[in-house]
Amino acid sequence: MSLRWVPWLAVLVACSEPDQFGLRLTWTAGPAQACPVGPTGVTSCTAIPMSCGARARLRIVDAVDDTRVYFTGCYDVPAGIDVCGLRELPIPAGIEIPNQMVRIQLLVWSKDALADADLPDGTDCPVSGRFDVLGYPQPNLDLQPPEPVPALGREIYFPVGQREVATLEMGCPDVAQLDTAECRARSLTVDATVAVPGSWRLVRPDEAGDLQVSYGSTVERGGDTLLLASQLTRLELVAGPDPHWQAELPGPIDGVRCLQVFEVAPGSIPVASCATAVTTAAGVLPVVGVWPDPALIAQVLTLVQDATGLEGFPPNGLVVGFVIDRDNDPVPGAVVAPTFGMVRYPTAALDGWQVDGTSGSGIFVSTDALIGNRWPTTAPGLVDDGTARGGGISNHVTVVVVHMDPT
Repeated sequence: MSLRWVPWLAVLVACSEPDQFGLRLTWTAGPAQACPVGPTGVTSCTAIPMSCGARARLRIVDAVDDTRVYFTGCYDVPAGIDVCGLRELPIPAGIEIPNQMVRIQLLVWSKDALADADLPDGTDCPVSGRFDVLGYPQPNLDLQPPEPVPALGREIYFPVGQREVATLEMGCPDVAQLDTAECRARSLTVDATVAVPGSWRLVRPDEAGDLQVSYGSTVERGGDTLLLASQLTRLELVAGPDPHWQAELPGPIDGVRCLQVFEVAPGSIPVASCATAVTTAAGVLPVVGVWPDPALIAQVLTLVQDATGLEGFPPNGLVVGFVIDRDNDPVPGAVVAPTFGMVRYPTAALDGWQVDGTSGSGIFVSTDALIGNRWPTTAPGLVDDGTARGGGISNHVTVVVVHMDPT
């Protein structure tokens, strides 16, 4: 019988019988060491932000003699959105726990708190901790000074072989150490999704694997605006029904930054979506990218080439804009007035141009807009929300999405 972890379950093997037990984390509402509550008024791992990196100590010891250690492990827990990553601490295969009463202990400290505690050389986290009569953590009196008070923790007695799930109702004695202004400034989680214009659905799992997604800022060289691979951070795909891409970056991140989406296929043109970076209190930078149908891009490019006499791709890049309302429907008759540059309005069939505003497709095009451009837009009864940014990037299609609100 193998040892494994599933989303909230650690499966451990008992020595004398083929029994298994799972480890489940919940969060105390108090009164002592109460944990934060979420918008619904209940405690959960999602209600505990974690912008700081942390370390966790998991121990399973004899119920009476804690020198009889059946398992101990010290884990790195990377900074992220919340502490839900504690559900995914791997336990090595082959660990065997006897079918008897044991104590299960889990303690979590921020790395900053451990650095201040001046741990002995070669020690990643304290070997053990101290607990009160209810099993909630107390300051570790073995380390002086200072005592590294755990951010989270709990000890319970558990009869292996008699119950299937061991529930640790975690206490939160010093949860604030997991989310500080200093950590938020130096560690950010970029969390990106990619939408498809028209339906504005997220890319499907079968599409996501073909996309390479990176994040960073443009540079100016010789009058060209560039997105260089050396200036971009590759984001890792988090597979699932709603694919997204993530990476940890040092903060702070501000100003206009771009998400580059590139299909790994011959002749593919990278697509950029640019916006002013806004980081949440939990140290997360949500980013939304756009992946238009390549056939649509090809039609627009043909229109531009016919209108300008170009034989190749526009030297300053191609901006393809979409004007949409609150329901993500295209806005016809919208007039776009960028802060620098000119726009053209393709017909709905993408077979020509019109002069009085967007067609029923809501699409506009520019070949000379600057990267930090604003895109003031008006339409009957509507006005833009002021968030649209972006401009031409060499060898890229830049997608600008203008969101319209009622006046």
